[in-house]
Amino acid sequence: MSLVKRSRRLALRTVKLVARAAAGLRAYPDGMAPPTTRADFLAGIDTAGSVLEIGPFDCPQFEGTNVSYFDVLDQNDLKQRAIAHGRSPDRCPPIDFVSYNGDLRIVDRKFHTIFSSHVIEHQPDLIAHLQAVRNILALGGQYLMIVPDKRFCFDHFIPETTIAEVIDAATQARTHSARSVLLHSLFTTHNSAISHWLGFHGKKPRSNREQSEIDAAMTEQKHSADGEYVDVHAWYFTPEGFLDVMRALATTQLIRLIPVRVHQTAVFDQEFFVVMQAV
Repeated sequence: MSLVKRSRRLALRTVKLVARAAAGLRAYPDGMAPPTTRADFLAGIDTAGSVLEIGPFDCPQFEGTNVSYFDVLDQNDLKQRAIAHGRSPDRCPPIDFVSYNGDLRIVDRKFHTIFSSHVIEHQPDLIAHLQAVRNILALGGQYLMIVPDKRFCFDHFIPETTIAEVIDAATQARTHSARSVLLHSLFTTHNSAISHWLGFHGKKPRSNREQSEIDAAMTEQKHSADGEYVDVHAWYFTPEGFLDVMRALATTQLIRLIPVRVHQTAVFDQEFFVVMQAV
């Protein structure tokens, strides 16, 4: 490794350590928590009981006889997808519950812990997803999530999700809307967290698009309407916005899950961590 690269890594590590120390001294509103790392968050999850991991793809976070997996693809299809994306298929686990449209209602037993990473933002109907999670979660059990922070990923220019949009989606058919597909296809930017933190967000989305781009996006939406899996984000959160939406859903009793803890996003990172509990 060159001296320049070493210096950059050392500087980045130093900034992160200072930021983490400063974050630990801050006072956070009820429900918000200091930034943490993915490794520390995962290490703090109680896996003594039964665990369901949603969407493990080729990197399951938990393994063992008490761990089950849910995905939209079976193991063979996940391996093919991994190969197509230039990734190793070797760690794609056998999938216990397969639903090609992501319907958790096929799961026929309850779990003490349910975990998902970068899954919740893909759900066309967020309320239906959370209700389905609650139905297979034991009373007092926890739903733990890793969620992208829209400010520091390719969703930067897309407006943050509101409770009104979440409730409205629950009244529609459970497929990705044309809005979601078009936003993903036409209004996303680069995915470098560090660049976003430093204020370099890329070019703002253009107001005029090529006809071919719009046609391709509409074709994707038709696939979704026909029941096919379409890999786009439907929701765009910050930690504070996520907490606000979850509290509103719990207060109105649209979901029987309460947000216990939402961690702030760490400096130069692009994801935050959530703990919700079944009530």
